[in-house]
Amino acid sequence: MAFRSARPTIAILTLVFSGACTRANPIFADDASGSDGSSGDGSTTDAMSGSASASTASTASTASSTVTEPTTSSSEEAGTGDPDEYCGDAIKQPGEECDAGEDKMGDETACLEGCILNVCGDGHRGPNQACDDGNDIDDDECSNDCIQRTCLNKVLDEGEICDPTAPMAAVVCTPACLENECGDGYALGREECDDNNDANDDDCVVGCLDWRCGDQFVNLGSEDCDDANTDSTDSCVDCQEASCGDGFLNAGVEQCDPNLDGSYSCEAGGLFGDAGGCSQDSCELDLSDCNHCGDMEVNLDEGEQCDFGPNGGVMDCTEAGWVGGAAAILICNDQCQASPDVGCCLPVAAPCSQDGPDFCCGAATCNKNGFCGNG
Repeated sequence: MAFRSARPTIAILTLVFSGACTRANPIFADDASGSDGSSGDGSTTDAMSGSASASTASTASTASSTVTEPTTSSSEEAGTGDPDEYCGDAIKQPGEECDAGEDKMGDETACLEGCILNVCGDGHRGPNQACDDGNDIDDDECSNDCIQRTCLNKVLDEGEICDPTAPMAAVVCTPACLENECGDGYALGREECDDNNDANDDDCVVGCLDWRCGDQFVNLGSEDCDDANTDSTDSCVDCQEASCGDGFLNAGVEQCDPNLDGSYSCEAGGLFGDAGGCSQDSCELDLSDCNHCGDMEVNLDEGEQCDFGPNGGVMDCTEAGWVGGAAAILICNDQCQASPDVGCCLPVAAPCSQDGPDFCCGAATCNKNGFCGNG
């Protein structure tokens, strides 16, 4: 509150008292007549009184004009100032939706920082709101009317499809009181997983199943390929690209694999012997140390009756491992099979063939085991 100055009142009282004294005291009256000889019949006093009244009024007027009343700045009256400069002063200014004062604005109040009204859907829970999740999903835990749903209260409330805590639930129910379905982010019921996305290159694939090799989806970071089969001779084996040295024979591409036993034997190349090899880099057979028909070595254990080279020829019986005189010869074809001349025969225990003449010496015959013998 502004207080008016007491000085003008004192001045009025002084002048009134002075005028009264003048009229009552002749001395003052004589003096008041002035040096110009004017009479003291009261006219001077009246003039003086009038002058005093005028002076008093002037002084009072001057005093009253010095009282300061609250004013509004021109920028506030015009609304042209920056709202940030006066937001929080507890006075609603142009451009503000509200202004509760700096210490009374924020979450859970009717007026937010920035002098903005707190309304349902803005993500800030207001004083009359049970919740405010700031989204437009009406069937989640907080409705679009900012009403907190009573999910998980063991009762099927209005608006709820189900409640997992309610007895005798007819469907698999999520914690949001919605019927569970693949893709809702809840791995429930028969679901192995639920990552709430449509990607099939992660750990949870279509149908809410855990990824596994053979599901035809390539899992990034774990698989090179996935052809959904168990064939180990194609280009995708155990969901990894086939490669030389992986222990599998890639049909049509590799001749062998150094880490697959039996894939690089001489027999695998149609040859004889145990010295077969396999290239570590190209998975190609190395048969240079294997025996075969045409290598000029008679491999009786492998069914050769003779070996005169790749084109066959005529051999001495004894050179071919047969029995016969020095003049005895046999004819060897390109399959390393012989047509013996007279005097050539196979010794006892020599390999023989039951499919034709056994050529066994003497009384020996080619037995069921494929050797010349007596029984």
